[in-house]
Amino acid sequence: MTPPLTGLLVLELGDGVATGYCGRLLAGFGATVVKVEPPAGSRIRQARAVPGAPPPGSEESPQWLHLGMGKRSLAVSLDRESDLEAITALATRADVVLTDQHPARLATAGLDYDRLGAANPRLVYTSLRPFGDWGPYRDWQAENLNAF
Repeated sequence: MTPPLTGLLVLELGDGVATGYCGRLLAGFGATVVKVEPPAGSRIRQARAVPGAPPPGSEESPQWLHLGMGKRSLAVSLDRESDLEAITALATRADVVLTDQHPARLATAGLDYDRLGAANPRLVYTSLRPFGDWGPYRDWQAENLNAF
């Protein structure tokens, strides 16, 4: 049986648990998910199993083993023009973009919906920010208590 999302290309531009989990679910249903990570790797790769435990290796974090399952990875810098061009080119072929990045950061990098949607009108652009992308609380950072 072919998974229902086979052939769907998802670009994951996030480093949080919500974005990672959403991407993992889509990958589990057959989508090709490409996680865009900074050159040093996602911060989730460094998550410890319990507080005070030694830092894990890049492939040993329990969170990474769960949230990274079934994904491909692309290490890029949002500060390097050639890397931004590569992400933009990938986004023009993608079906879905998942992000939890601040809208101003994405706009500065040219990875906001206005630009990517103009280049790819069928793109589904999903922002998973705890307080939304606009309004009076858009710059607030979520803490565990907010999520719980």
